[in-house]
Amino acid sequence: MMIGTPRRPAPADGATALTSELEQMSKLVRYPTPRPVGQTRTRVVVVRQPIRSVGTSAQGDRLPVRLALGVIVSFAILAGVWLLGALGHHLGYASALRVPELSLEPFSALANGARMLVTAPVTVIQAGMTYSLWLILAFVAMILPAAGLAAAKPLVPGGPRQPQLGVVFSHIGAIAACISALLVVWWSASPARRAMIEPLPLQIDLAPNWLQQWRAASGFDTIAVIATALWVVLMFRLAIPTWLKALATTASLAAAVIAFACFATTAGCVTGMQTGRSVSVFQDQPNTTHLLLGSTRQQIATAKIEAGNVIVQLRNRPSQIDVTASLSMDEFLIDAQSPIQ
Repeated sequence: MMIGTPRRPAPADGATALTSELEQMSKLVRYPTPRPVGQTRTRVVVVRQPIRSVGTSAQGDRLPVRLALGVIVSFAILAGVWLLGALGHHLGYASALRVPELSLEPFSALANGARMLVTAPVTVIQAGMTYSLWLILAFVAMILPAAGLAAAKPLVPGGPRQPQLGVVFSHIGAIAACISALLVVWWSASPARRAMIEPLPLQIDLAPNWLQQWRAASGFDTIAVIATALWVVLMFRLAIPTWLKALATTASLAAAVIAFACFATTAGCVTGMQTGRSVSVFQDQPNTTHLLLGSTRQQIATAKIEAGNVIVQLRNRPSQIDVTASLSMDEFLIDAQSPIQ
């Protein structure tokens, strides 16, 4: 008879299945490993983001935006030239001839504005030949903002602060812009300028000096409008307080608008006087030559010379006009003493 370890009774089928499930669950459980005292656990978090390219190929197609911007700028330039020509005709040429009701076609206004821009540099030279010292002072007023644009550095958000010397010069520039605006306003309403842009004199002997004064005024107005435009651009680049920038920018913009109107007046008159026009003979006055100056809605404006006087008159539209030559108004006034063949 053998003596050994007693055998356990075999469990039933249900007990066997429960035991096997408990053993499998015990294998899935992971108990944390005890950490030594004084040791910290470091956690490393890795965040992955897609790589962003900054090359030109990664940027969107900006061609439509640039094309739209170019179209807007082009239309704005055309509108500005048209406005310049229309104002120059009505405020300058027609008013100087004492016939403010002279009409102008829309496309003629655009052409007139283009001629005014082409004629502007010539008037500056002619003004310098008449008033050399005043032209030098006017050029100084234009050079100051041009030099400021080259030296000014605008504030960059989050960037370094401007040096103290730059801040001082920025404040000086803002004060100079306000003074320049006051000078432009004074010049536009000064008695000296009004004496230079008087209407057409009746005596033919005064015509050459009258034309010279209008050219000189146009030259000074050209420099004024350029200087005020430069001051306006400079105000947006200066490192100055907001209240001072708003004050200086408003003053410069107001001066630029006034200078633009003055330039349109004088340049329009000078351009109108230099534009070629028809020299005609009417059937009721076959021995008198007339210069066609323009037309209103129902009449035409002509100029003629009688007994040393310049006579501008409005006539009903004739059925027939004989054109004998083509002269500008200044040529007609200067050469009025000699007969036109």
